[in-house]
Amino acid sequence: METDRETLFFRPVGLKPSIVEAASRVQLSFSGGRLMLNNPTPYHITPTELQLTQAGASRVVKEIPMLAPFSQVDVSLDNPSFQSGVDSARLSYINDFGGIGQARLAIP
Repeated sequence: METDRETLFFRPVGLKPSIVEAASRVQLSFSGGRLMLNNPTPYHITPTELQLTQAGASRVVKEIPMLAPFSQVDVSLDNPSFQSGVDSARLSYINDFGGIGQARLAIP
C-alpha cells in the first residue's frame, strides 16, 4: 500500500536568504564512495534529484533525504568514478509552491 505524505513548513517573515539562494548554498563533498550534502541555511530543502556531470557524462542521484536546517546527509553512490573530478552539479528541489526549482552547486 502506497501512502502520500504532506509536509507544511512555516517560514517566518524576513527569513534570509531566499529559498532559491538557500538551495544554491548546499555544499557537496565526496568521501569513501559516499556523497555528503551539507545544508548551511535555516531552510528545510527537499531534493528531488542531483545531477552530477563529469567529462560530458551525467549521473542522476534520486534517493536523497530532506536536508534539515544546518545539517548534513550522506548519500551512497553506486558509481565510484563520480567521487572526484565532477565538473558540475545541479540540485532539483521542491520549491515553496510545490513546483521544482533548480540550483547549481559549487564544486569543491
